[in-house]
Amino acid sequence: MVASGVAFGSLPFKEQIAFLRAKRNVLTEAWTDVWESEHDHAFMIAGANRIDLLVDLRAAVERAISEGTGLEAFRRDFDRIVAKYGWQYKGGRNWRTRVIFETNLRTSYAAGRYAQLQALKRVMPYWRYRHSDAVMHPRPAHQAWDRLVLLADDPWWDTHFPPNGWGCQCTVEGLDERGLKRMGKSGPDEAPPVNMQTVLVGKNGPHPRTVQTPAGVDPGFGYAPGKSAFGGATPPRPPGTPVAPTPSATPPGPSGSPPQRINVPRTPPSPAPRATTPARPEAPAPRGAPLDTQTPPTPPAAAGTVVTGNGTAGTADTTWQSVFESLTQSVLRKATQLPALAGAEALDELLALPRVAAALDDSVVATPVISPGDRQTDDTADASGVLVGALDPVLVRGLQALGVTPPTAPIAASAATLAAASSSTLPAALRNADIVLFDKRTGNLLFVGKGLINIVRLGEGAAALNTYAGTETARLPDLRARLVAGDLQLMKGQL
Repeated sequence: MVASGVAFGSLPFKEQIAFLRAKRNVLTEAWTDVWESEHDHAFMIAGANRIDLLVDLRAAVERAISEGTGLEAFRRDFDRIVAKYGWQYKGGRNWRTRVIFETNLRTSYAAGRYAQLQALKRVMPYWRYRHSDAVMHPRPAHQAWDRLVLLADDPWWDTHFPPNGWGCQCTVEGLDERGLKRMGKSGPDEAPPVNMQTVLVGKNGPHPRTVQTPAGVDPGFGYAPGKSAFGGATPPRPPGTPVAPTPSATPPGPSGSPPQRINVPRTPPSPAPRATTPARPEAPAPRGAPLDTQTPPTPPAAAGTVVTGNGTAGTADTTWQSVFESLTQSVLRKATQLPALAGAEALDELLALPRVAAALDDSVVATPVISPGDRQTDDTADASGVLVGALDPVLVRGLQALGVTPPTAPIAASAATLAAASSSTLPAALRNADIVLFDKRTGNLLFVGKGLINIVRLGEGAAALNTYAGTETARLPDLRARLVAGDLQLMKGQL
């Protein structure tokens, strides 16, 4: 007897959720921008080319899958997010939400199953393909593969591990010797031939590409979900990684893949002839660019006096600068919703840009930041503090090697601690520290530079933020003594 309300994938498991949460956000314009096994490492929604939009959509997908609330709950979140951002997506609402939800549900389920089957391979060395009779329009090829038994290491699975197409509900089961004999088999079957076909995909979209796909498998599904994430294979090059140091498009890659682009700082246009009230600037992201290549767009400069959002007068130049500072804080806020390493990688290249670093320096007093308790609320901010920087990937990996995993990468500072510090130089001091130490006794990070120690308290718990805890005078002999005694761990630099 099957409990009512329980459907395929409605009962998530830890390997499935781990696979989902380990992905990096990737901004795209078309479904062809991320291809096959790249999906093991990249979370994307075709056409979602804004960081804040994609982060919110991802949270809705993960919530619906991890909490088992299903498609209708995701649709409610989807409607709210679309209304919030004014996103113009392709396709009807019911079709689009089903594709987004079910594709993420089925591929994450398959990846989790792949991890489980790999772990059991020694006791269940055979894998059996199972076709689902629940589908309304079964594919003949998938029906022909039903009950096919192959060794777990057979290369056929590399291109035919389900799902093998849009809406495919096929699965794989593990078998031991006894299970094989119950099927009346004395050994595995012979793998069907793999007939690769050349197909043009995305021909009506912005980035068509010519690909090779197995017969009977929909284009884009010819890979084993989770293999490059769980199976020890080398991850593919992240989508959108520049292939040449040039701001223009590079020639198409193998198999007709669309050109990759590198994001470069843009020069503001010449001053406008008259003042205008600034709107929130938004620039489309490069195709397939990962989160860490996105920079807040540079607002155009304008001359004269404008009326700002709160009714006060100011120059257009200063108003646009304020907008840019606000955007920088907004990107940092969004990164608080990512796991520490993903957020650190996303922000590392961004904060290395002089223009963005300067905007952060200027924003530490003016722009509020969400409090730790409100971390998941996008539109609320706690006026008591700001975000002053972020842990970089080297620090996060070093901490993880010590068994310490921060919940997030950004670093916040409250009004009280900022008032006691030189707030205008704090972000630069954190970014440019000569030495970074981990205090094993307190669990704090010590950023040392220019005779000072800036202390960062690592967040504890899923909703916590890393916080700036104050500044002390650096006494290098004392630090060296503590390092020798084992109280400190050197994370960066030389002491």
